[in-house]
Amino acid sequence: MPLLLLLATACRPAQEPSPTCGGDQGLWFGQLYSHPDARSASGVGEQPPILLVHNAHGHTYGFTRSAYVEHLESGTWAQAKEATYQGHRREILWLASEAERYGARLSFQLNGEYARDARLSGDDHLAALAERGHTFGAHFHPSALGAWDDGPSDPEADGFWARFSGEDVTADLITATWESHLTEIEAALGAPVHRVDDATPLDDPLVRNQALRLMDAYDVTLFASGEEMVDTPWAQLPLTPFRPNRPDTLTWDPTAPWVALPSHPQIGRTQTSGEHLVLSTPAQLKRRFLQLWLERLYARAVDAPALPWSFGTMTHPDTNALYREDVTELYAWLGGISQQCDPWGEVGLEPVTDATLLDRFEDWEDAHPDAVTLDLDDGAPYPYGLEGLALALVDTEYVAPLPELLDAGAWAWQLARRGAERTQDADGPQLAVGALGGPLWVLWAPEPVTIDLSPWLSGPALAHDGLTGEIVPVDPSALRVDVVPRVIEAADAPIDALAPIPGSE
Repeated sequence: MPLLLLLATACRPAQEPSPTCGGDQGLWFGQLYSHPDARSASGVGEQPPILLVHNAHGHTYGFTRSAYVEHLESGTWAQAKEATYQGHRREILWLASEAERYGARLSFQLNGEYARDARLSGDDHLAALAERGHTFGAHFHPSALGAWDDGPSDPEADGFWARFSGEDVTADLITATWESHLTEIEAALGAPVHRVDDATPLDDPLVRNQALRLMDAYDVTLFASGEEMVDTPWAQLPLTPFRPNRPDTLTWDPTAPWVALPSHPQIGRTQTSGEHLVLSTPAQLKRRFLQLWLERLYARAVDAPALPWSFGTMTHPDTNALYREDVTELYAWLGGISQQCDPWGEVGLEPVTDATLLDRFEDWEDAHPDAVTLDLDDGAPYPYGLEGLALALVDTEYVAPLPELLDAGAWAWQLARRGAERTQDADGPQLAVGALGGPLWVLWAPEPVTIDLSPWLSGPALAHDGLTGEIVPVDPSALRVDVVPRVIEAADAPIDALAPIPGSE
């Protein structure tokens, strides 16, 4: 494929087929529960499907200066580089095939080192992936090709990428980082990229201002962001893309030239890492998706204005081999859901690329010129409909659906609480992960029904109202359920799991 043709495919995939639903229901609920008469005549509550984006952040190879010198002295530098390149390449191709296996395409964010090696070796796999509908952007930490003034030999000719700590970053260094990576990525693709996930710390105002100038110079229109929302009582990522005034805020700016795409951290991690305060095992991510699914169902049921719902996953070619089983589990689970109908016979989840998500978001903005998806300064209220559900599900994990309750007209899922302790130190918010705790159940129905949960929960129980957060004692054998989700658990559940919405008392 001529490189110039990548101008279309690298940033905009071929037209995707219109989604359909109605496949094997066993992957989600065991059977289809349809409710075709619930469609709104006014159309006000029409909700688009959740847009699912699978991301892959590429990293430089991580050779330190001392390792580079040792390889030079032993004559193994070229072999070490090639072996690392092949390892990343193997995972990129595996991820693309695995996503396709479950009806999706990957949104890859390349780094300059990998892109340069692919170009110099004549390897055309990036072009082949673009032809298959995968998209490409950029991701990098502070690093630059050959940026070692007193290094041995010729670091640039050797293809050595020097990495820098956040404390060392200056306006000049962030400029060199952008230039090094984007020059190589765009040379490899034969086209500009417009998604840039820059991992440079932006605490220094000079660095932040230079980053904003670079975003403008390179015509950045999309980046991954939103984890700042984890450090709130709701402990979640945004449920929609949004248009922030800067990459490190949750403040809406209708004039901003870019859109932020929320994306959860590395699939499969059982502990938090660095600034990522989100557990991302399949069970945790399934619970987070369930919360989003219920937000959309509630909005659809009450004729709320349409929102561009989205759910993003993330992995990394340099470490993906450690998490292949987890990646497959989540891709398969979400892929199965994308084939199922919601209670109104509509598609509820649609796998797309980041480029398609941007197009859909801009279409939504055109149709709703005064609407805002997220504007979350300190003290702002919960930006979606179900704050009570968000608080009730903090630190919980998905276990399984309860299809036995479908005949009674309710959708039900069993979850479990995960012990967690949140603290604050000089490095910022911290999360200590504990053991798995007791069960709880999430209930929803498109119209009021009464169900019996006593086969799974006997004795005194408590119900969390998904809208208000109110907690009341209930009889598990006679639970009223409707379009507002309820979270049910034993009355002896830990008291710290039962905090009401701040200010609701």
